[in-house]
Amino acid sequence: GALNQVLGARIEWLTDPSLALPAVAFVAIWQNIGYISLFFQAGLSKIPTSIYEAATLDGANSAQSLWHMTVPLLRPTTFFLAVTQVVASFQVFDMVYALTGGGPQRRTEVIATLVYNEGFGASRLGRASAVAVILFLILVAITLVQQRYFSRRITYDMS
Repeated sequence: GALNQVLGARIEWLTDPSLALPAVAFVAIWQNIGYISLFFQAGLSKIPTSIYEAATLDGANSAQSLWHMTVPLLRPTTFFLAVTQVVASFQVFDMVYALTGGGPQRRTEVIATLVYNEGFGASRLGRASAVAVILFLILVAITLVQQRYFSRRITYDMS
């Protein structure tokens, strides 16, 4: 509505096959931006100012402090958010189903809607269960890769 008014045209965001998935993705990002920002704000508030003062005394500028101090000290927060958001993105069902119901030409069908449609729509419970188990295995593999990547890069000591 409002975006269509700004653009001066009526665009069918959720019924156009080429726009439905980007529109759903935008809604998902907008829905989670506050959650993610809250965690990064909490992570930033736990970084002692003495670390930045020491870096300034050593001659570091703000870009160097950001890159060499803030980013490494936020890695535990980044790891937590990466794992939880990847799992949540694979489990998204309600928003996709409410906005598009599977979408035009099934363009917004995600794994969770596939499980739902196979299990309850087509009464193929075995296939739905198999897809759910495969989804679980994919999520375990992605989480292990993330854990391996972050394990050598996380610094918990801020004293």
